[in-house]
Amino acid sequence: MGERNWAWVVLVRQGMEEAEVATQVYCPEGRSFNVDTLKKAAKAEFVQLLAHVDASQLSVSATRDGDNLDEDAIVDSLPQGATRQQPLNIHAPPPPPQASQGDDSLRGFLEKLDEQRRKDEE
Repeated sequence: MGERNWAWVVLVRQGMEEAEVATQVYCPEGRSFNVDTLKKAAKAEFVQLLAHVDASQLSVSATRDGDNLDEDAIVDSLPQGATRQQPLNIHAPPPPPQASQGDDSLRGFLEKLDEQRRKDEE
């Protein structure tokens, strides 16, 4: 039986309360499937959720609160990641603040300007 070129993972984004849903991530054929390659594959799989980070900013652990795995650890040799019930955890930094926060402050600023303009016209 050959090495597997996939792993089950759960995305854990700091500061986000999300349901833990295991997803199967695939490594490109012909590449050594180590933790570094897994991070790049996860970045490609979760492209929208991880748009704010580079693959190098991700970390991988065997458990949600476990220590980070070495970048050169071979994924196929790890007991975690082989099943949906025991996925590896991909940790990502928190997403940037939502644009709506900026929109609210801009809206408030524009409302104050409009109010000032009305007072000046009186």
